[in-house]
Amino acid sequence: MLMMGCRTHHELIETGELTEADISADQFVDMLPDYTGSLETVSGNGRAFISQPGNSDRVSIDFHSNREETLITFRNRIGIEGGQLLVKNDSVLVYNRIDKIAEQVSLSDADLTEVGSLATINLVELFHYPLDRGSVDQVFQDERYYVASTTDGSRITAEKETGTMVDLQIASGSDAPYSRISYESYERLNGFYLPKKITIFSADGNTRVTLLVRQLEVNRQLPPLEISIPDEIPILVL
Repeated sequence: MLMMGCRTHHELIETGELTEADISADQFVDMLPDYTGSLETVSGNGRAFISQPGNSDRVSIDFHSNREETLITFRNRIGIEGGQLLVKNDSVLVYNRIDKIAEQVSLSDADLTEVGSLATINLVELFHYPLDRGSVDQVFQDERYYVASTTDGSRITAEKETGTMVDLQIASGSDAPYSRISYESYERLNGFYLPKKITIFSADGNTRVTLLVRQLEVNRQLPPLEISIPDEIPILVL
């Protein structure tokens, strides 16, 4: 198990033989960038690629997010707006503009078989996954990576050279709607070092959504995070 450090796409990358790290658990946490008190909003656009057994698709997205809410707008390949998602702390409001359907779903019931998986995590926390001091209990290493285990059984792989998280594997048996998040293509933006490619894997590992960011802004003033749903369309609470 300790041979599996970080993964790119759906394949594992073997880290080589892992040994006890030359840094402590607290030093590992300190190595990773901590933007908890400084990264307040993210806003931008990009493409989302959805891959699941027997089907794949891609859409363009615009997104705005603070630490409480995330608004995502989807467009198909020819630019027609198909729907919006508004995620809050405990629920997701989904508006299908084409089929004229609006549904409010608990986050615990969110379905990762659709692009809505991007809304299972607040986007600010998706770009910068929060890691609390004291949450790491063991750290291993090879020449390139540190591989840390957390107190809840999750596992984090970080590059030694850049000090950035490249892979997060959620503990087996977790009730999270995703099993893994991988991070690639980090770029520096206004003092923040953030990934421009993020892949989220479903709890069963069969579905993945890859977000490729084309434009990203941080800490800008956001438009109202709300969905304008016509009065004649009822919101179904599921």
